Amino acid sequence: MEDSQTSLQESNKTYLVIVFLMIAAVTALHYGTMGPHVAYHTLYRELYFIPIILMSFRYGLDKGFYTAMLVIFLYFPHVLMTWKTQPGVNIGNLLQILVYILVAVATGYLSDREKERHRQVSEARNLASLGKVTLAMASELQEVLKGLKRFQSSGLPSSERSFDENMQGIIDRVTTLNQALLHFRPGHETMRRDFVEVGSAIERARERVSKIAKENRVTVETQLGNVSGLLRINDTDLILMIEELVKNSIEHSAPGKTVTISANQLENQFTISVTDQGRGIASENLSKIFVPFFTTKEKGTGLGLSACRKIIRDNGGDILVESKPGEGSTFSLVFPQMIA
Repeated sequence: MEDSQTSLQESNKTYLVIVFLMIAAVTALHYGTMGPHVAYHTLYRELYFIPIILMSFRYGLDKGFYTAMLVIFLYFPHVLMTWKTQPGVNIGNLLQILVYILVAVATGYLSDREKERHRQVSEARNLASLGKVTLAMASELQEVLKGLKRFQSSGLPSSERSFDENMQGIIDRVTTLNQALLHFRPGHETMRRDFVEVGSAIERARERVSKIAKENRVTVETQLGNVSGLLRINDTDLILMIEELVKNSIEHSAPGKTVTISANQLENQFTISVTDQGRGIASENLSKIFVPFFTTKEKGTGLGLSACRKIIRDNGGDILVESKPGEGSTFSLVFPQMIA
């Protein structure tokens, strides 16, 4: 944030220096050109429009008007000096001074109005984003509250195991939401990375989705082959990505279908893929699915896939998707080369 502000300040300083150098150069030409080259002054006075327009366009009405007044202050003595020697152009010179002001006001006004329009559009987008965030958070918290209310209304659960399972489900839901949100925090990409064994991470993610897979009557299988090795990534992040992709595939699969987690090691990259036999993704939504808070599910936050892309890109990789409506989808986490 500080770097961007410093860069903007340096850019403004450079811009101002260029504009004022233009004014100084044109003024020097006016006062340095005398004698038989009187006709050049008509060109010089037109060149003053360039710095006036540049200032009005970038900084608006106020600074554009002040720039025009500076130009008039520098130009007017020359008009007086040549009043007797150039009687044919005196009226034109005075009218030119008026035009300087008109151009500054018109350009500055249009610039200010355009900036205000952009501000309103940006504010509307921010409010729309805030609305999506609110709806997503409200939906997720509503599910958590429902679980807590079930405990309150039913009294003690029939067994300690049932209580632990239900409570763990609530904790997992809140934890997943919290982890997804944390990855959009500035500076999160610099967090510590571990060396994670891929096969173990995939199995742990598979265990975490076993309950939702059972509830949806979807089979989750793995095809790891002889793949083994380490990835340099935070283990919680890797498990979260795999879990989110598998949960997403389960929720889009019909009962009796299979979701497959596979791994493939190439010469210069490593890929973990999650393939389902679901309904696929509509072509118009393929470009939107990684946008935060975009979701086609009735009870979704729209954070899962966007968090996955943020995590994988922070770790030097990328996420790819292939989908055909009615045939299913494959999401692939593409990492840099593994560490054997």
